[in-house]
Amino acid sequence: MEKKLKMEEITHLLEKVEKLRSRLYQAVGDDLSKLTDDQIIPISKELDELILLYYKNR
Repeated sequence: MEKKLKMEEITHLLEKVEKLRSRLYQAVGDDLSKLTDDQIIPISKELDELILLYYKNR
């Protein structure tokens, strides 16, 4: 069983999600074909992991 995050950890997690989301949007821009680019995939995966962690702890 996973330990639940404290409120301050959740706040920090949300800040990281927002930074990564912005980074992803900047990297992709208006060119959705970049979503499968080798530089974009690791950002997207990390963002997915953080979002899942958030939903498990809210």
